[in-house]
Amino acid sequence: MYSTNRGTVGGFFLAGRSMVWWPIGASLFASNIGSGHFVGIAGTAAAGGIAIGGYEWNALIFVVILGWIFVPIYIKAGSVWVPKVFL
Repeated sequence: MYSTNRGTVGGFFLAGRSMVWWPIGASLFASNIGSGHFVGIAGTAAAGGIAIGGYEWNALIFVVILGWIFVPIYIKAGSVWVPKVFL
């Protein structure tokens, strides 16, 4: 935060394009998880059983695979946002 030039748009919003991967991933994960997610998953599990656990584990695997496919495309295109549909 201190080493980027926050006086520019790229420095303020993109951290000068020098941020490591883990805070970006944590931010994407945190923006995807909310109280509705916890309540919804708990309600679905109560109604449908353990199958929702399998769904969530498979979703984790497929999101990583889709990341390997789409992230290089986003980087090549110079995109600075990730559509919510991807998550």
